[in-house]
Amino acid sequence: MPKSNDGGIGGAMNVNGYTILDDKNANILGLQGGQAANLASRIAPGKRLKSNVPKLKAAAKECPFKDKEICMVARRRILRVLEEVLSYNLFTEEKERTARRLEMYDACFELGRACNQARNHEEAAKYLKKARNGYEEELGRDSEKTLEVTLGYILCTTWNIDKDRVEKLTDLVKRAETSLGPEKVVTLGSLSQLGTCLHGNGNFKEAGKVWERCLAGQEAVLGKHHKDTLKTLNDLGNVNLGMKKHDEALDYFKRAKKGWESVLGKLSQKALGLFMDIAIVYHTGTKEWEKAEVAYLECLNGYEETLGKDHQDTKNCAKNFANLVAYAAKKKPLQAIVERYPWLIHDQPLFHNVMNGTYTYP
Repeated sequence: MPKSNDGGIGGAMNVNGYTILDDKNANILGLQGGQAANLASRIAPGKRLKSNVPKLKAAAKECPFKDKEICMVARRRILRVLEEVLSYNLFTEEKERTARRLEMYDACFELGRACNQARNHEEAAKYLKKARNGYEEELGRDSEKTLEVTLGYILCTTWNIDKDRVEKLTDLVKRAETSLGPEKVVTLGSLSQLGTCLHGNGNFKEAGKVWERCLAGQEAVLGKHHKDTLKTLNDLGNVNLGMKKHDEALDYFKRAKKGWESVLGKLSQKALGLFMDIAIVYHTGTKEWEKAEVAYLECLNGYEETLGKDHQDTKNCAKNFANLVAYAAKKKPLQAIVERYPWLIHDQPLFHNVMNGTYTYP
């Protein structure tokens, strides 16, 4: 990748064919394909500046940046231009000055999120903190924007198993529920992250309660087939499995599987992964081995069709199925799976014993 100049106003940059040019008179985002080409904001005194500032925000939103580094560089430039716009003191009305400041805080927020996605947590924290402080001053401590950026700041400045994170997320959930209500997206996001943190700390019972509250809100607001709703169903399946509540875990896994099948299809990796979870619960949890055998075999056929025989998910499923039928001393199914996956015969002595008829289920 070519090196880029990431200086202030006056620098020019070219990364992988994307050009971002800054000088004292103009900021141009020129993109391949022309999707957002020629969207310019002139950095010059007068009414022309006021009328073009929104174009800059539009350009940021429309930029089809897939490369995380390019995205961060672009958003840094955008933020610096917005900061320079404010430094000119061109806006006489307080309402307009407030709108421009909020634009700048929005840019901080977006840049912070981009940095966090690129795992640049230190830089992300800096921009998220600036956005949070700005939103607090302009909109209030418990506004939706302030709470949303606060959630991002907590997640990039604390570890998942920290007690400090549990306390901060618990406080954030209370603030969000009080000021916005239990069914706002930021409230649901905070609940989801709190459940994850509690689960990571081994507090399965409390995590389950939090995720139940989250699920109720997600189903009401987002719908039963939204990806966040389906993720929470999966989380609830895992936490119940951790508490050895196998019937409850099966119910949640089956609901999540049905949802992903409806959204992405029966052979999607999401649906097949949950099918594997269901088979494992039948196998090691409820000990319903006949059901486990059927589930493993159907799941294996799906993995083989979509991912191929050499994919790790396919191999894991084949190994689980072989273990199941071997421990049940089922010679014919074991022979069939070993013929499909010859490497299995070298995996465990048990397989040899079953194939040779020297092993019987105790």
